[in-house]
Amino acid sequence: MNSAQTWRESNHRRIIMDNGAQTIKCSLASDSKPHVCLNAVGRNKRTGKTFIGNKLRDEQDKGGEHQIAVTYPIIRGLLHDSDLESVIWKQEFARFGKKFDERVSCLVLTVPPVIPDVVQERLAEVVFEDFEFDAYS
Repeated sequence: MNSAQTWRESNHRRIIMDNGAQTIKCSLASDSKPHVCLNAVGRNKRTGKTFIGNKLRDEQDKGGEHQIAVTYPIIRGLLHDSDLESVIWKQEFARFGKKFDERVSCLVLTVPPVIPDVVQERLAEVVFEDFEFDAYS
């Protein structure tokens, strides 16, 4: 694939993300099945170690759930901590490795049907400014 191709010319340049309150389902448009990631960050109260997404789930599965403080970026269906969400997205997008470059990629993101303008604007800031996606819908 030519590196000058845009998201319009290739399904490999489109990322589909269902950003739920508990989980994120994310894949390239060309993938047959999305990756499911826990939409949370946890911090071990004793060691101070931080766990993001599925690494948090793995740590909880080891029996450490009582010593981990968990924070969710989405509460009651609304984005409350865009910085925390950005950290989780960064880890999720890193899974794609060199398969895509945000600057020539399109993010298709599900959002609740009724979303406050301030939340919609903050999501657009994260998509375009933090991750530098070429397009967002």
